[in-house]
Amino acid sequence: MAQFDSKFHDMTEGIRAVASLADAADRLNTIVESYGLETAAFLTVSPVYEEPSKPFYVTTYSPDWVKRYIEKDFFDIDPVLRHGLRAVTLVDWKEIDLSDKAVRTFFGEAREHGVGKHGITFPVRGVDGDRGILSVTSNENAAAWQAFLKSEARDFQYLAGEFHNAIGRIQGRPRHQTVCSDREIECLKWYARGEKVKRTAEILSLSPRTVRFHLDLARAKLGAKSLAHAVAIATERGLFFQKLF
Repeated sequence: MAQFDSKFHDMTEGIRAVASLADAADRLNTIVESYGLETAAFLTVSPVYEEPSKPFYVTTYSPDWVKRYIEKDFFDIDPVLRHGLRAVTLVDWKEIDLSDKAVRTFFGEAREHGVGKHGITFPVRGVDGDRGILSVTSNENAAAWQAFLKSEARDFQYLAGEFHNAIGRIQGRPRHQTVCSDREIECLKWYARGEKVKRTAEILSLSPRTVRFHLDLARAKLGAKSLAHAVAIATERGLFFQKLF
C-alpha cells in the first residue's frame, strides 16, 4: 500500500460506511466483483468468556450452499473455520490437510455449490477477545491466483480488519481499531531497535518477505504514515510493553 490505490481506498471507505447486514452483504458483493473473485464470506465469533453461540456471518455463497451448510452443521467440520479462528496470519486453503474423508467431502460439496477452487482466509483478532475471518475464493488459474495473492494479500488483511469493525457496529459492539498480533509488534520492536529486515528475519527465524508483511500490517493497523510513525504510536500506547515484556 505504498502508493495510493483508488480501488483499495473505495473499498475501505465503503466498508466503513456499512451500517446494516444488508450493507455488509452489498459490500462483499462489490469486493467480489471489483477483484474478479468467485465468492467472499466474513464470519465472527464472540469472545471466549461470553456465552457460546453460533457464529455471525455474511456471505456471497449461494442460498443452497448456506442452507446445506447449516442443515449439516458444517460449523463443526469446516477446516477453514477451525484453522482461521486460531491463526494469526493468513491461511492458504491449499495448505489444509485433506487426509480426512469428511474434510475432502466438505470441500467437494463446497465446489459443487459454487465456492472457488482457490481460497484464502484472513484472520482478525478484536481487542475484546472476539475473532473474525474474511475468506475469498477464485476460479482463476494457479498463476493468476498467485499474482492476486502477491499484489492484494496485504490490502485484504487490512480490509478484513475494517470488516470486523463494521460487523461489530452491526452487533452493537464498541468500535475499536484492530489490534496488532504479537508477531507484528515483535517485528516492529526490532525495527524500532534499528535492525534491518534481513537481520530481524534471522532473529525471528522468518523470511525477509514475512517480516516485511508483518511490518506493513502493523503500520496499516496502527493507521501510521510510516514505520517510524508506527513505532511512535506503538510506544505511546504501550504496545511493546504489553506484548513483549
